[in-house]
Amino acid sequence: MRTLSHLLVTAGLGDRLQRRGAPIRLKAFLLGSVLPDLPLVLLTVGYLIANVGLLWRDPALMSEFGSLMDSYHALYFNNPWWIAGHNLFHAPFVIAALFLTGVLAERRGLRWGPALHWLALGLALHSAIDILTHHDDGPLLFFPFDWRYRFPSPVSYWDRAYYGGMFTVFEYGLDLLLVAYFALKGARRHLHLHRPVCAGASVARLQTMMPPWQRAGVIGLTVVLLLPLVPLTIWAFGQRWLFPAALPTEWGLRAWRYILAPGTRVLTAFSNSLVVALVVTLLSIIIAIPAARVLGLAHFRGKTLVEFLILAPTVVPAFAAAMGIQVLFIRYGLADTMAGVILVHMIPVLPYAVLILAGIFANYDVDYEHQARVLSAGSWTVFWRVTLPMILPGIIVAALFAFLISWSQYLLTLLIGGGQVLTLPVLLLAFANSGDYAITAALSLVFVAPAVVALLFSARYLTGGHAALRGV
Repeated sequence: MRTLSHLLVTAGLGDRLQRRGAPIRLKAFLLGSVLPDLPLVLLTVGYLIANVGLLWRDPALMSEFGSLMDSYHALYFNNPWWIAGHNLFHAPFVIAALFLTGVLAERRGLRWGPALHWLALGLALHSAIDILTHHDDGPLLFFPFDWRYRFPSPVSYWDRAYYGGMFTVFEYGLDLLLVAYFALKGARRHLHLHRPVCAGASVARLQTMMPPWQRAGVIGLTVVLLLPLVPLTIWAFGQRWLFPAALPTEWGLRAWRYILAPGTRVLTAFSNSLVVALVVTLLSIIIAIPAARVLGLAHFRGKTLVEFLILAPTVVPAFAAAMGIQVLFIRYGLADTMAGVILVHMIPVLPYAVLILAGIFANYDVDYEHQARVLSAGSWTVFWRVTLPMILPGIIVAALFAFLISWSQYLLTLLIGGGQVLTLPVLLLAFANSGDYAITAALSLVFVAPAVVALLFSARYLTGGHAALRGV
C-alpha cells in the first residue's frame, strides 16, 4: 500500500480511537504510519539524483534505463544498507521491542513512554498492511535475525498478476472515501462553531429516539432495499450458474479481471461519470442557492409561474428536451463533449436542488444576518459564518440528489455525448444487452457503490435533529 494510503488509514483509525476516548498520542501514531517508508524514499531519491540525472544530460543513454531499474532492484533485494534501511521500522521484532520499551517507560511515568508506545502501534499497523499487500517484495518477516524470508502474500498492491489492478481500485476508492470524510468533518467542525445552539437539543434528541418496533421496521426496510444486491454479488463472482442450481457451480474473478483490465475502458467510464457528477453537483448548488433564497424568502407577482418554469424539466420528457437541445449544441460545438454532457445534466438536476433549498429558506430566519451586520460583519463573513452553517443540511441533501441524478443519467449522456463521452450508465446498458450476466453484475455493483457512499455521508441530514427535508 502506498504511503499516503497508510497515512489516511492510520488517521481514520486514530480518529475513531479518539472518539471512543482512547488516550492516543495522535502525532506519534501518524508518524508511525509514514516512518517505515522514509529510509527507502531517501535512498530512492539519492539513487535517482545520481543516475537519472545522467539520462537528462545525455538522452542517448535512455537505452540503458532498463539496466538502471535492474540495478535498483538488485540494491533493494541484496544491498545490506538498503535492506536494513527499508526493514528497520518494518520488522515485527524491532516494532515489538519499541512497543515494550514504550509500555515500560509509560509505567515508570516517563513522558516519552506513551508517545513511543503509540509510535510502535502505528509502525505495527503499517508493517502488517505491507506484509499482506506485497507478494515477493514485502518486509522481511524475521529481520534482523533473517535477511531473506518474506511472506508470500497472494495479493500485491501493484502487480496485476496478483490482483494489483483490483487492489489499486480498492485503495484509491478508500483514499477518496477517507479524504471526503476528513474534509466533511473539517467543514462541519468549522461551521458548527458558528451554528446557533438550541438549549434543549439533548432533551429533544432523547425524545426522538426510536422505540424498538420502529427500529425493527427500519432494519427490515434496509434489508428489503439491499436484498437486490445479493444476486448481483453472486453473479459477479460466479462463473457458471445453470438452472436449477441454487448457487453457481463455479466461482471466480473473471468479471472483475475484465473490469479492471486497461483495454475495457471501465475505469475511464467510471472516472468520466465521477467528474461529470461532481461538476454538475457543484454548479447546481452554486446556481440553486440564490434562486432558492429568492423563492423561499421573497413574495412577488408571478412567483407561482416562476416555480412552475423551474419544475418544468421534471414534467417534460427528457428525450424531447434533449432532441431540441442537441441541435443547439451541435451548432455551438458542445455536442460530443464533456462540457455538453455537464450542461445537459443540469436540466434534470437544477429543479430538485432549487426545490430542496427553497424549502430550507422558507424556514430561514434572516434576523441572524441582520444581527451579524449590526456587529460590523461583511457580506462574505455573514454568508460564511451565519448563512452557510444554517443551510448546510439542505445543501448536503441537495448535493446528494444532484449527484445521484447526474450519476444515473443514461439517455441525455448518450444523445449529447454521442458515444464519445463514455460514462458508466452507458457502458452498463451496453453490457446488459450483451448477455454476459457476470460482467453486468460486477458493473452494477461498481455503479451502485458511489451512490451508497454518498447516501451514507448524507443520511444524518435526511432525518433526526439535522433533518433538511422538514421545510420541503
